Amino acid sequence: LFRSSPLLQIPGYGINAHQFWKRDPFHAFKQSIGGHFTASLIVIFAVDFGLWKVPGLSGAADELLDRAFQDFRYWICFEWHGRTTNHVIGFTRALLHFSDMKQFPYCRFKGSDMMLIVRWLRFVIQNGVYLPGSVLRTEKKILDDTSDEWQKKLFEAALKGCEGSLLFFHTLHNEGIWHFQ
Repeated sequence: LFRSSPLLQIPGYGINAHQFWKRDPFHAFKQSIGGHFTASLIVIFAVDFGLWKVPGLSGAADELLDRAFQDFRYWICFEWHGRTTNHVIGFTRALLHFSDMKQFPYCRFKGSDMMLIVRWLRFVIQNGVYLPGSVLRTEKKILDDTSDEWQKKLFEAALKGCEGSLLFFHTLHNEGIWHFQ
């Protein structure tokens, strides 16, 4: 039995109810494109580039993802000055749908959490990583600390992706663009 969405009962669309679904950048990014973007960056930064690798400690993917999450938690507690509440409970292989190196990671966080993760990834690229047990962030600028040109290009592109998505949603929320016509 097929039922139409109760959202289609919102006045204003009449016989063109299909137009209601025409524009949805929030779900298109936060529950789809952004989920692939952020999960892939977390895995690339943690597992492939080893940004949270610590001499003498395990370099297993699960451990690196946990250290990345500890960085995220540190950022939320001590460096983030926004009003959004975090609901993310960890970066795990299961949560990032990353069972092995053949999988393309993705995540399905709440929209507000997705934007927090984008902000955090931008912050990490610009300010370096935090390693659990440290008092402060390493303050090694990742773009300055990268010797491989292709890695530098990847970090620059990741930074542009983070900044672009933040600017896009800031504009939608603050400039009156996101209104039904």
